[in-house]
Amino acid sequence: MCKNEYSKMYLFVMKSVNYTEFRKNLASYLDEVENDRVPMIITRSNGRRSVVISYDDYMENEATIHLMSSQENIRVIEEAISELESGGGIEVEI
Repeated sequence: MCKNEYSKMYLFVMKSVNYTEFRKNLASYLDEVENDRVPMIITRSNGRRSVVISYDDYMENEATIHLMSSQENIRVIEEAISELESGGGIEVEI
């Protein structure tokens, strides 16, 4: 977990299903992951696990990793958050 003052802890709900059940109902489980945007843990008989997430969630995670990979990006983001928390910034409708 990050140690800056802006870190928040989130409770993530993940559904878990075994591989055989997942395979039998693949389309409905994929729809559930996409529609509810809740990751799903798939457990195989050997105990190994994989996680299925929606494409949108995957892309958001990749963008976050990219943004947080640079100390300069982190500094700029933290400054922007501080400015907003102190009442600065401007509201833009998009």
